[in-house]
Amino acid sequence: MPKEWSWFTGHLLVFQKYRDKIPPDATVTYALRDLSKEFADTEVFLIDSWPVVKAFLMLTGTKASMQVCNEYNMPKSAIVARVMRPVTGGPDLVSMNGQEWKYWRRIFNPGFSSGAMLNNVPHVVDSVLVFREKLVEMVGKGMFSLGDFTTRLTSEVILKVTLDFDSNYQRSPNALFTALRRITNWHSFWDPRMLINPIRPSTNKSVMS
Repeated sequence: MPKEWSWFTGHLLVFQKYRDKIPPDATVTYALRDLSKEFADTEVFLIDSWPVVKAFLMLTGTKASMQVCNEYNMPKSAIVARVMRPVTGGPDLVSMNGQEWKYWRRIFNPGFSSGAMLNNVPHVVDSVLVFREKLVEMVGKGMFSLGDFTTRLTSEVILKVTLDFDSNYQRSPNALFTALRRITNWHSFWDPRMLINPIRPSTNKSVMS
């Protein structure tokens, strides 16, 4: 367990110190990665993040992860479903367990077959060519972020491969992805300022409706 534990804030202040070392828009997993380096010899340590979420065990090694996921097939925490619900609106493969997860995963299996992947290669190539075109347009315009470009590329490919829908998201706005990005901007796995914001529930509800 990390040092500097507090009766009032648990490990939140400890974790915040690691969070402050990375860019403000970087994913929180980078901070968890840096924190976990202190416990590389144990592979498992406790993080007390109350009152944001319940305390949880952090796994940093393959042996412990294999035991949880494969050997014992332990169920996912209820926290996962609670965290994902504002984004997905209900049950999803990330938070499902047991037979429910197996049922829905089996439905999606054909889409991940080698044949299906090969059939979708032309669609992926078309989207990547547009991605390349967008990058060429930025040449000579100074520093820019790849985030928006790669997000649009990935989203366009996913929608085409899964729903056979040409969103043309790299060239024009798309209502579905605009709503999804608004929801995720109001979403956080740990930031108490975001999780307890009174405007957040109504914002998510209005976007999803």
